[in-house]
Amino acid sequence: PQLKILCGGEAMDPSLAAELLPLSQEIWNLYGPTETTVWSTLWKLPKKPQAIAIGRPIANTVLDIVAPDGSTVPPGVAGELLIGGAGLAEGYWRRADLTAEKFIIHAGSRFYRTGDLARWRPDGTLDCLGRMDSQVKIRGFRVELGEVETAMLSHPLVAEAAAMVEGPAGESRLIGFYRLTAPLTPAAFYHHLRTCLPEYMAPSRLVVVEAMPLTSSGKIDRRALLARHPADAAPVSTISHPPQGVIEGEVAALWSELLGCGPVGREDDFFALGGHSLLASRMVAQLSQRLALPVALDALFERPTVAALSARIGENIDPALPRAILLHRSEKNAAPMFWMHTLVDGGMGLFPYRRAAALLEGVTSYGIAEGTRPFDSLQEMAAHHVELIRSLQPHGPYRLTGFCFGGNLAAEVASQLAEAGEAIDLLVLLESHPPHAASDLLRWLKPSTWWHLSRRLRQNLPRMRSFDSSMFFRRLRMKHRALTGSLTRISRKECGIPDIDAVLDLSALTEDERERAIQHWSALHHHPTRLPQNTRVAVVRADGDGWLPRSPALGWDRFTAKVEARAVSGRHEEFLRGESADEVAATLSDLLS
Repeated sequence: PQLKILCGGEAMDPSLAAELLPLSQEIWNLYGPTETTVWSTLWKLPKKPQAIAIGRPIANTVLDIVAPDGSTVPPGVAGELLIGGAGLAEGYWRRADLTAEKFIIHAGSRFYRTGDLARWRPDGTLDCLGRMDSQVKIRGFRVELGEVETAMLSHPLVAEAAAMVEGPAGESRLIGFYRLTAPLTPAAFYHHLRTCLPEYMAPSRLVVVEAMPLTSSGKIDRRALLARHPADAAPVSTISHPPQGVIEGEVAALWSELLGCGPVGREDDFFALGGHSLLASRMVAQLSQRLALPVALDALFERPTVAALSARIGENIDPALPRAILLHRSEKNAAPMFWMHTLVDGGMGLFPYRRAAALLEGVTSYGIAEGTRPFDSLQEMAAHHVELIRSLQPHGPYRLTGFCFGGNLAAEVASQLAEAGEAIDLLVLLESHPPHAASDLLRWLKPSTWWHLSRRLRQNLPRMRSFDSSMFFRRLRMKHRALTGSLTRISRKECGIPDIDAVLDLSALTEDERERAIQHWSALHHHPTRLPQNTRVAVVRADGDGWLPRSPALGWDRFTAKVEARAVSGRHEEFLRGESADEVAATLSDLLS
């Protein structure tokens, strides 16, 4: 088309340029305030502009860019744009004060202070970065909101953008609103911005909008934007793929805690979720403590997703070996509590402990994570854990605990420490039974067992009906396997290993996890149960006593003269979850006091 387009009056954005270029032979972007007789610069757009400039001064026009002290700044440095020359107005009608403020003498000539932020490009053209009054301070850095918006608009899928500041003074952060022409993930957009802007200028929060609210004059209504998307709205993670393994689990849990964004997935990006440099430093320090190994800050900037950062950390450790994970740190110097992992760990065996550990006031807690190496016996596994524990606390008195399988493991760890001459201050067995196949078989011969079982079945049927069908039948199959397995052992007068399928849904595990769980289940039931003598032992059980009658000490009183038996509400399946974790923490605190 033989059409020449002159565009002025408002800032041209890349999306408008993309629409107009096919319709014309050439497009010129014109810039200038009324005080300099409308137009002062012009710029011919190339065929595929990456960003929109305002060009060079027109004839008989002089430009300068100055710092706050009035000195001229070098090319590439942002400052206030001054305009002088033949187009300069005399001043404001009957506003001598405003005229004196805006029309100044600079370098011996008269100039108009535009209040616009600009900088020279290397080729001698100008970038207009927005208004000077949009300059803000974020975490000690001076940030030009116009420059942030220009970077946002440089993405080809972004049609409109607005950068704003949210939060109280001292805690303020940047928020970027944008409208898209096609789908774009926040993580991908954030990565684009980090190629255009320093890290401190990248918005901490990105909000995509269907349409920008406008004022009566057609400008973006920034107050309406913040009203629709308030500052206290937490960023949302995209947990389509949950964390895998101990390191990813710890990274995701810490990000969720620091960023307040709910559950975090393995593909979530720290910075897209609202992280910034100060939070990054804090996160790396806390993660180093939790994992008991150094984590470099540059690793986060190079690999900002849960999966990528975890892989980088994993390059320096052997995943086969057990590891100590910091669950909670206290400033007090009391002996720490060591929590033994459950049967199937991969890191997940420690998550039930975290809430209760955090509620133990004045006590630092470490979780012993399983690793991927299978052990042939509980003694061998405990020996490795003893070495790990003594690397953190060389000498007693020791405090040990564990849930279910972890209770049996804690008992063996305590026994080995005691054999080495160390004192055990407290051993707490959480909903943990010693593996006594013989005594388990005898109770099936008692009528009271069958009466109790029928009563529990009637009580649990309403709850089981609330399960979805797949969970209902899965749980029903597990209970059926437990019952038939026990009856089979009775009829054959055997005291063999209970069927692991009766207590664990192996279908939810990977092949390696299944093999390791089966091997450790066998090791548990071949293990000669023992407790260290002259040691304070406590058992904490769920008072929803399950399908079969249980003794208050869950059978541990057969191995030591005295066991302190405590109970908390709920069932085994709910132990350490929700309110149960609060009750367990209160019980542990009482035992430690």
